[in-house]
Amino acid sequence: MQRPPVAVRVELDFKDTVVAAFARRETQQPELVALREENAALKREKKQIVQETTRAVRELENTIRIYANQIQVLTLRNAELDDQLRRHSDQDASVIPVRPGTLSRSTDAS
Repeated sequence: MQRPPVAVRVELDFKDTVVAAFARRETQQPELVALREENAALKREKKQIVQETTRAVRELENTIRIYANQIQVLTLRNAELDDQLRRHSDQDASVIPVRPGTLSRSTDAS
């Protein structure tokens, strides 16, 4: 039995479509390889940036801890000096106690 011409035409169209698809795939293959390589390079770059950022954050957190410790030491020393000044002013009436904020720069210069 002979196949109808429509079936033959459909089969030929299908074969042409498959051949064209394979041809497009072969021509697009270098582009896909380039995109995969670019994607891999971007992933490596992102990983490096994340590592550098993590390192910088760690260093900044360490710096903050150091500054906090220095502030605590200076605050304690300031309290000790205030106590010493208070004791001296209690012992010697000629010592005028200085309260924070009572002296301005203009009075210091004169």
